[in-house]
Amino acid sequence: MMNTSHINPRISRRAFICSAGSFALFGAIAASGCAEIGPHIDPQPGDTPQDETNTAQTDSADATVEKDLAARTPLDIATLTGTLDERTAQVLEALTLEQKVGQLFIIRPEGLINNNSALTDDSYGDIQSISETFGHNYVETPVGGVCIFAGNIVEPNQLYVFNEGIQYCSRHATGLPAFIAIDEEGGLVSRIGGKAGFEIDNVGPMLDVGYEGPGSAYDVGLWIGTYLREYGCNLDFAPVADVVYDPYTSSIGNRSFGADPAYVAECVTSEIAGFKDALMLCSPKHFPGIGNAVGDSHDSSIYTEKPLENMLQEELVPFAAAIEAQVPFIMVGHITCTYTNSNLPASLDPAILKDLLRKQMGFDGIITTDSLEMGAVGNLYGWDNIGVAALDAGVDVILMPANFKVAYQGILNAVKEDRLTEARIDESVTRIIRCKLAYLDSLQQG
Repeated sequence: MMNTSHINPRISRRAFICSAGSFALFGAIAASGCAEIGPHIDPQPGDTPQDETNTAQTDSADATVEKDLAARTPLDIATLTGTLDERTAQVLEALTLEQKVGQLFIIRPEGLINNNSALTDDSYGDIQSISETFGHNYVETPVGGVCIFAGNIVEPNQLYVFNEGIQYCSRHATGLPAFIAIDEEGGLVSRIGGKAGFEIDNVGPMLDVGYEGPGSAYDVGLWIGTYLREYGCNLDFAPVADVVYDPYTSSIGNRSFGADPAYVAECVTSEIAGFKDALMLCSPKHFPGIGNAVGDSHDSSIYTEKPLENMLQEELVPFAAAIEAQVPFIMVGHITCTYTNSNLPASLDPAILKDLLRKQMGFDGIITTDSLEMGAVGNLYGWDNIGVAALDAGVDVILMPANFKVAYQGILNAVKEDRLTEARIDESVTRIIRCKLAYLDSLQQG
């Protein structure tokens, strides 16, 4: 199914521990014995050399961040002691309200350049290096993470340097690593696999993987997770956990493992196991299942008229299995479930997030929305209220609002105006910090 010979063996266990997150921390770097900020990669035959432009861009960002942080001292996480929960509480206490609100967001890199205006289609994909503006804005509004798209990727060395620069900005802003996320499913949704210059095989659509069996799904998770880590990513918005009865009519198509809920669940948990063994965070999607919905949430609202009892036996089966497998994230889709009578997309519906996902299904990990740029949600709230609405509904991570700065300020305003409590923000930020610290622990343990 896939050629694994292209996974570069030059990154050792020691270097892996320094990469994709832990190199974002002063103390973790020292503890792992690495003298350099990022993981050291020895040049190999055929490697693209790091050019002077990339070096200059990183140095420029470093200088800008250092200047902006002259009067600030980020938390040294390596000095924290105690249990995971105790260390999480120490980090939470050290963050300002503004820093905590920033942690709630995973955005496109362009969101830190177009900091005072909504992104347009023309602006997507135009950020491929760390500029002074990017570094300055990251310090001012230190987001929890960044989602990388195909337009942000040129070639292997550029991607590595870019992601290392993001982590540099993050650690200087708060001491915390950034989630560096990507949609790398395989098949049609693949930013790196199959891309010219990377020599990384595309694993193909999950429907084909499903035909081969759960063992192949595990291989997919291990393969994708391994090469994503090599280039500095630490969170994959995968696997697709949707059940699809007819791939020819579904907007999900062949991105799903298939039509049988139990079998899809087995493949999903196998891929999650592969991701775990590759030390890659992952996020099954699109809860509560959009494989058989009417419409496409990228363009407009979508819905299902199924009663909850039926969904529990069908669409929700793979997600229940993922929760049992202790997956760290679940992405919630923008499907409207008519049984709740709210007329809201699931991503903003308390009946789906609080009642179903949290209480009934017992998920205590990080709930992220699907992209808030999509047509299914774009017109429901103003950008100053979209983040507040998401938090009220039970979301932890607000994914890619078209106008990050306005959404960020909207949450701060809501706290100041007593429309949202800081305790509610702390609830989500605690989950985010805990996940980041646990991930660093797993890297250190190898």
